[in-house]
Amino acid sequence: MERTKPGAEESTSGMAVEPKPEHYYLELPKMEALEEGVGVAILVRGQYLGDGSGEAAREIGSRLMGMFLASLCEMPPVVKTLVLVNDAILLACEQSPVLNVLETIEKQGTEVVCCSTSCNYFRREPVVGSRAGMFHIVEMLLAARKVITV
Repeated sequence: MERTKPGAEESTSGMAVEPKPEHYYLELPKMEALEEGVGVAILVRGQYLGDGSGEAAREIGSRLMGMFLASLCEMPPVVKTLVLVNDAILLACEQSPVLNVLETIEKQGTEVVCCSTSCNYFRREPVVGSRAGMFHIVEMLLAARKVITV
């Protein structure tokens, strides 16, 4: 970023700071907008969002996960892949309270992927999405421009 104002100091992040008599003027570079369906992967590590133990933590964690996934439905479709590992694969199986939400996410163009090892361990098959081995999951995550872990 070029300095456009005399006396402005520029950081390595491209942000320029210009001192004014009673305040500072910040010039920030625009963040590159995420294109629809390009390069964002979400890795879901469990069926509950948040940490904690006990019934209350599971109850609120289940609600939070439902709200998180439902919020994805309301956003522009920037998530290319939603990867479910460990007991998060149960979200994509029969009797899941968020099954319809995952179906909507998939219909909007997001690939829903369940870890095969986790499916085998829990002896469950996903109703939404597909199964994938860890090698393929790692390939998808490494190919993503950004990975969000929840």
